[in-house]
Amino acid sequence: MKKTDLVRMVFRFKPLYILGLLSLQTLLLTPQRVGLSQITLLIRRVKFSEEIREGLYPFPLSAEELQEAIENLSPARWYSRTAVIPLGNGFVQAVKFLKKGESITELTQEASMIQELRDKGIEISPLLVKGEDGEYIFEYRGKFLYVPEEVDASGKYISYIVPQEYFIYPENINDPEKMMECALLSLSQFARLLKAGYLHRSLSPLTHEQNSGREWLWNYVPIGGIENLQDSLKYANMGLAGLRDFAHVSEIIPDDYLYFSVGQALCEWAITITYHSLKNGFSQSQTFNILAAGFERFLSEWELDIKIVEENIDKLESFVSLVRQEIKNNALSSQNDGGKPTINNLVGFVKKIMEKMKESSLYSQWETATVRVEYVSFEELDRNFAIELRGRMVVQEGELRYVTNWHKRCLEIFHIRDGSYHRYIAPGSIIMPKEIFKEGNIIYVVDTERKCMVKITLP
Repeated sequence: MKKTDLVRMVFRFKPLYILGLLSLQTLLLTPQRVGLSQITLLIRRVKFSEEIREGLYPFPLSAEELQEAIENLSPARWYSRTAVIPLGNGFVQAVKFLKKGESITELTQEASMIQELRDKGIEISPLLVKGEDGEYIFEYRGKFLYVPEEVDASGKYISYIVPQEYFIYPENINDPEKMMECALLSLSQFARLLKAGYLHRSLSPLTHEQNSGREWLWNYVPIGGIENLQDSLKYANMGLAGLRDFAHVSEIIPDDYLYFSVGQALCEWAITITYHSLKNGFSQSQTFNILAAGFERFLSEWELDIKIVEENIDKLESFVSLVRQEIKNNALSSQNDGGKPTINNLVGFVKKIMEKMKESSLYSQWETATVRVEYVSFEELDRNFAIELRGRMVVQEGELRYVTNWHKRCLEIFHIRDGSYHRYIAPGSIIMPKEIFKEGNIIYVVDTERKCMVKITLP
């Protein structure tokens, strides 16, 4: 019997029988016996969570088993930089490696957020694998049969256990009932995170849209279309097991502008579900029913009247109809770009949902938020203003200094002398902040990634 088998056997029995089982095993292991102290040391190599001890999740692989599995993994078992290993009983163990050029803090933040949400009783799929001292960053030193090019050479990784459905993306769902399940669960989890004080800031790759050189923003003025749909909606952070990629989840702070963030998430959810439903051969009626049910579920999570969906049903129906017409072009157009009002209909519908959200407990947070964030195209600005703006990375006014913070993707304000007054303004609102200009209580920040101006209105 392998030592790892003994460990698993021990934890499958009730604690009352553990001592007797260890004593029996010690007697049976001949001629080289294993002492109790050695077995205790063996057990402590992995810190098993309560969910594993109660049988809700299977045991994770030992270091030796994990290395053996990865050394034999073919490309079909990789999802980008994540190796997925079957554990049986409908579960898999995911091994997510550090990405080239990425800071180790990215993995650390994701792991700590998974644990934080579970500690607070928030329902999510991943169960973090931790070492005997509670550590969750590990280092792989084995060989690879196949190495995705994005995997960092350091071999650092985090690992978690999830249902196998966790890696079924919307593009892989060919059953309308399963797509309905995916849509409702994802939006319900998003709403419950909000109610618990957390925000998932990227439900789809639309936040990294490549073809146009900027991400798509629902409240960008003027409303823009979406290009390169297939790549922009691939591997969304939602699926049959709910939300994914908790590196994008963070605690809501007073300066978060939730009207933008929640509206953006609802739009990304709707575009992703609509595109993959129609692409996978669902009828226009089936697709529309999934969307309508999803928005109703979101409102129900806040105990709000769902009649607002029916009252604005024409916008939603028109959106689905136009997406069906445009899907062959791998793009969705906007009236503001001289195309069809596809995106305009969706944005108009989501604005109605957000108006209804004013009756929710969440509204009190964003109503009292100290800033307002808007996005404006360069063309909307006066040429002289743009010239004056160029090259200024810091604005100083009295004893306050306004600086663009690239790491937190936001505007930072602090006191010049002692730093006693310090605030991060709307973290995540600016992807690549550059030059800034202040005009009264309005600050304009150039976002070189989105290729637009971020207009931040202070109180």
